[in-house]
Amino acid sequence: MSLNAHIFHDDETNSPKVAGTLRDVTEKRNNEKLLVEAKLLAENASRTKSEFLSNVSHELRTPLNLVLGYSDILLEGDANSLTEKQRKYVEAIKTGGTRLLDQVNSLIYISEIETGSAKFEPTVFFVPELISDIKRITGSIAFKKRIAIEFNIESNIREVYADVSKFKTILHHLITNAIKFTPDDGRVSVNMCLDNEHNLQVTVKDTGIGIAEEDMNKLFKPFVQLDGSINRKYGGTGLGLSLVKELVEMHGGTIAVKSKVGEGSDFTFVIPFRNPVSHN
Repeated sequence: MSLNAHIFHDDETNSPKVAGTLRDVTEKRNNEKLLVEAKLLAENASRTKSEFLSNVSHELRTPLNLVLGYSDILLEGDANSLTEKQRKYVEAIKTGGTRLLDQVNSLIYISEIETGSAKFEPTVFFVPELISDIKRITGSIAFKKRIAIEFNIESNIREVYADVSKFKTILHHLITNAIKFTPDDGRVSVNMCLDNEHNLQVTVKDTGIGIAEEDMNKLFKPFVQLDGSINRKYGGTGLGLSLVKELVEMHGGTIAVKSKVGEGSDFTFVIPFRNPVSHN
């Protein structure tokens, strides 16, 4: 029960009196209790889901690394050790395994972010080496679609102080996404520079199918595909861009997109450019 009372002066009797209201708040308290219980159940379910995804993903990553490792050994061996058909099969295994490993790693990152266990581990790394790795990883995908990838890195950007693993994941997802949604014989460019406020600005531009204005607000939501038919044609789980946004924000940065249907998209992320010299 809830009681509200106040004292007032009765002019007719010239004496103080008390007026009040008595309300039954049992239903309100019960509803509040149900809301708290529902919130706790939802948080527990989310935590259980994240832990399950993380455990399964880690279990998948070990055998996948073995598959990819032995695929590399076969492909890098004696040129005459595999027939042309066998080499084609091994390349298909490596391509499929690499795609699956990317998804597994994305699930692990998402799970760690949701459970609060994700660690930000910045270090100084050499930009040309990272770009070389990115070219090697994305080159074969672009080659199959005859897509030209151009990297434009300002000469004064040689070293960067950031979480190299997460920075590489951001670039990898944005570039492979650009390749995936760009028709054959298209173009993808990666531009890295310092903006007017001395932040590191990276733009991945493509000549792809573009994104409708009404779909912009769905881009960075996890497990969301903009269109079912697009999902069937291009594949994917809808994890890439949501993960990219989380990783950019872990660096204290922001990400934005400009796009026009039929003309392509520009994804730009900006993170603080910390002086590498002071961190060596």
